[in-house]
Amino acid sequence: MILAMFIGWMFADLSLADAQTRTPIQEPDAEERIEPEGSRAFTLHVPELAGSMNVVLTWRARVDADRPMTGREFLKVAVNGASVGAMRDRLNPRLIDKPIRFRSHKNKLRYWYTEGAEGWLTPFAMDFTVPVPGWSQGSLEDAYAFKIDITDLIKPGAENTLTFKSLMKARYVQKYGSRYFQHARGEIVLKDVSIEFRNENTTLTAKSAQKLQGAESLDWDLKIAPSGDMTVRWYGQTAKIETFFAQGDGKWIGFADDAEKKEVSRPDPSTWKVYLQAPFYRIERTIHHAQSRIEISDRFLLEPNSDTAVVMPRIRISVTENTYGTIWLGGDNDPSLTDVNCPYNPTLFIPMDGAGLGLVLEDDVLRLQASFSYDAKAGSALVRSDEMVVSQKAGGEYTIRYTLYPACHNSYWDFINTVRKDWNISGTLPGTFWFTTPRNIILSNPESIRGYIRENNVAYVVFWENPDPKDYQLQAPYIVKGAAQLHPKAESVLRAFETDERNAIEKLHLIKPEVKALVYVHSHVCSILDPEQAVSLEDSLIVGQDGELVRRHAGDSRFFPLYFIYPSASNSYGKVFEQLIDHLLGLGADGIYWDEMSAATGDARYTYSEFDGFTADIDPEMQTINRLKGLVSLLSSDYKVAQVKRLIDREKVVHANSAPETIAQNLLPITRMVETTTSAARVKELHLTTPYSYTWAPFTMDQFLDRLFKGGLCFRPGKESPFIGRSYPVTPEYLGSGYMLGKNRIVTGVSGAYGWDEPWQATMMVYDVFGRIIEQRSLEGKGRREVAVPLNGLVILERLHRN
Repeated sequence: MILAMFIGWMFADLSLADAQTRTPIQEPDAEERIEPEGSRAFTLHVPELAGSMNVVLTWRARVDADRPMTGREFLKVAVNGASVGAMRDRLNPRLIDKPIRFRSHKNKLRYWYTEGAEGWLTPFAMDFTVPVPGWSQGSLEDAYAFKIDITDLIKPGAENTLTFKSLMKARYVQKYGSRYFQHARGEIVLKDVSIEFRNENTTLTAKSAQKLQGAESLDWDLKIAPSGDMTVRWYGQTAKIETFFAQGDGKWIGFADDAEKKEVSRPDPSTWKVYLQAPFYRIERTIHHAQSRIEISDRFLLEPNSDTAVVMPRIRISVTENTYGTIWLGGDNDPSLTDVNCPYNPTLFIPMDGAGLGLVLEDDVLRLQASFSYDAKAGSALVRSDEMVVSQKAGGEYTIRYTLYPACHNSYWDFINTVRKDWNISGTLPGTFWFTTPRNIILSNPESIRGYIRENNVAYVVFWENPDPKDYQLQAPYIVKGAAQLHPKAESVLRAFETDERNAIEKLHLIKPEVKALVYVHSHVCSILDPEQAVSLEDSLIVGQDGELVRRHAGDSRFFPLYFIYPSASNSYGKVFEQLIDHLLGLGADGIYWDEMSAATGDARYTYSEFDGFTADIDPEMQTINRLKGLVSLLSSDYKVAQVKRLIDREKVVHANSAPETIAQNLLPITRMVETTTSAARVKELHLTTPYSYTWAPFTMDQFLDRLFKGGLCFRPGKESPFIGRSYPVTPEYLGSGYMLGKNRIVTGVSGAYGWDEPWQATMMVYDVFGRIIEQRSLEGKGRREVAVPLNGLVILERLHRN
């Protein structure tokens, strides 16, 4: 619903805006309530601006909820159709009344605005007097209040439109009703919307990377200085790469411009060896000059008399003559992002005039620990770990690896596709997914099932993990997770549900045997049903920094007590989790749907019960270890890889929810997805795996294109979205902004030249903004042909096989 409010009369007496003028858009103490998926629009006339006048939009907002929460990115604000974010670019903030980020009460870094979701973080609260969890950087009012510079988006002397839209799905209210919305309805409550005119324009000019005619081949030069730092010159650009390491006494050593001379050798024309001695370890650096990239490895060797040494590596890339207003960190060019931990996409890319420089982390430890940041004023990018140690437990050594990609283009997409090729990231997305219940399959007509699968190119049928209490007459608690499903106390809850799973799988195999039926598993949560079970899993339960076991869904009456856990080859849960997989496959399933397979982010990221050999809480000033800990990803990755290979050897299918967290997982021949229901920004996690982008209904063209422009492909079809099914199967060869090029199919929301190198024939399907097919015809050619895409529409080229 969109409600437009015309308020031009408010400026009737202002022919020219003067300094420090504030004009309310809402009546004093008035509230606007925006229902989930709803909008409100205000139309106003803005006068001509005097001199260097700034225009500032202000508002207060909250999500109406029964209990407080730090918030979600559920409010989209637009001025004249353009989304308003926290930064214009990396040199110029829009958000002017508070920092663009803060740490929540759970010590999580939160941003007031997320570019990929186009959403402002809006606190959950019953009213505007409720303290916001984690907010301590200002007054209580500041947590709800926003002041945004919109000067460049305003049309002076003309009518302007302000739009506030709720990005909360109606389904979100249903899903989390028992937690937040038993009484409240999830509306966004707006107050104090106003326009201010300020005479304080301090805008900096950010240099924009120009798209120049690229060189046909890359010609670049690499110099290694006596101090060990590197300088790369290519296509008119220069970058200096320096690296620093902790000495363990609060001081730093490294391969840097002002460091002492190093021992440098050159075993062959394309390889350099550089050596560095620290008090507790030594470093052997190898630099290899490959055809299109520079491969760097730093091997840390612990001194024999040392048990654990602090390393804390820092990699600094300086392009000081280029102060650009953008950079891609972890596949995201949101200008507000900094100190980004992005293990699923461990890359950065700096676009410059007709050129670019990319970096990708190639080892697991630095990939999981590192944060990425960029200082646009200095033209300096930094990759650092504040947690890395080298220890005797890990064999007394470790090697970090990273690769630089000097490029004769300034396209992040060309860069990330080069990395995909170098990492051998490939694989077919075989079709869409049907998430359903066993009872639905059992009760449905075979012809309707067959028709739905055929019309939507369904490849996988996935059964939701929990029995519906209405179907099985269950009373809370009724949700059992993890290997607790094998516990005798779970039988009364799951017996009938598993019988239905078996019967539904048999029915599917009779109706459509080529479609794979997958059953649900989760490796990082487990219900604890009695004290004996807790004792038996003591070595596997995740322990927080406070020494306590880490709960999930505490207070949700539907769940038996649920705890975070991790499996490994040596702990108790690794054994019982394998038994759970085999038990579920015994129901006749073709494979497993492995939910939240990765643990690189979130509450299950660390455990303080086991040291992984590489990770610690470190005092950054003194460079001393406060406490050893384990990254759950490192502790469990080998086990997960072994389980997947075991299942593949049995010709079973594995589909994982979450992107790979280690190199070994990137190379597994399985499909993966990421949940982008509340934030399309998470599509960036898919750029180094299969780009399945999970969403909630309604499955609209707008939702589909939003993910496609970020490099992902929606895969849940609906009655009003036949274009989703026709996008499959596809074997991606190039991910682009708004298009995906595949061996057998091209999906695009951008007009341009498309096709295949050799002679080809294809069916071209053209869809409008509503998802309706408006044209279908044969097309053929050799090489690329121009294709026109309707405004906010889609074109699919489905390649035909020649007889």
